[in-house]
Amino acid sequence: MIPSQHVRTRGSSAEGAPACALRIQLFGKLAVKRNGCAIESPQSAKAKELLCYLLLHRDQPHSREVMSSLFWGDRTTLQSKKYFRQTLWQLQQALHAWSADGQVELHADGDSLRLNTNPNSCLDTAAFEAAFNAAKGVAGENVGDEQARELRDAVSLYRGDLLEGWYQDWCLFHRERLQNMYLAILEKLISYCEVRQDFESGQAFGELLLRQDEARERSYYRLMHLRFLAGDRAGALRLFQRCEAALQRELGVAPSKRTIELRNRVRADEIEVKSGIRRAQRARHASPPQKRGRRLGACRQRESDQAGHFRNDDLWQREKPENTAHSPAARFTCRGRYGWG
Repeated sequence: MIPSQHVRTRGSSAEGAPACALRIQLFGKLAVKRNGCAIESPQSAKAKELLCYLLLHRDQPHSREVMSSLFWGDRTTLQSKKYFRQTLWQLQQALHAWSADGQVELHADGDSLRLNTNPNSCLDTAAFEAAFNAAKGVAGENVGDEQARELRDAVSLYRGDLLEGWYQDWCLFHRERLQNMYLAILEKLISYCEVRQDFESGQAFGELLLRQDEARERSYYRLMHLRFLAGDRAGALRLFQRCEAALQRELGVAPSKRTIELRNRVRADEIEVKSGIRRAQRARHASPPQKRGRRLGACRQRESDQAGHFRNDDLWQREKPENTAHSPAARFTCRGRYGWG
């Protein structure tokens, strides 16, 4: 799915659309590439900060006064406006140097400021958010294959937390917001893999969850379940030990009753398979459908063997014997067994 800002992932462009010439990475460390080659971002720390803020709030106007007070709140009004003008000029020079074709355009008109992107630019956070929003409200069990591919691409974009090493208030807010999206995407992919019995991939996504939060008990619970379904009961029990140690070390608490019950069911080999997995198993092992004529012929033969004869004018309804109270033939019909009619 192509985001509303036309930012694409992995450099693959839609049919008839130009490939991404400019790539901007905000996950992990700030990085900018043009045609695959790394280029320098603005030299000034404030210019970098202003660039990243505008990228996260792209394609919308911003008040100069609000921006100057946000970045230089500890200065007087006159000083903050002066520093803002200087930083804005530095940013404009940098954008002009590495975005000559207008992939990212900075418009400063009157009292407002606006950063626009175009189809030739790729911003990792934009593509990530687009994949999340496309699957929002869809349960992991109901995610389609194409949607799952987009979610996997989003996971690959998350190279680290947003702008690692930055601790500005606005950055911390967006970092937590995107991190929560990342956790939700991983949860959906785990459910998607579980229903399709791709337990290996599901466990890999579960480990990514634990990498984000080592004391996240829900992640251990899901991983234990997946490992048991994959046939690794010992691995599931070792995960419980990891969970117990992490919770004690990080939070000073024991696993919840629900997690302990799961450990006990793993020990007793009593875990139930979810209905979605059962449906996938039945579909995988089901015999191929027969043609209607063959099924009808088989049904007629079975009816004939058990009831003895049919009415000539209605092959679907058997003639009742004189005493039908306990007749097996009277209880057997094609309609009841196959649901036809």
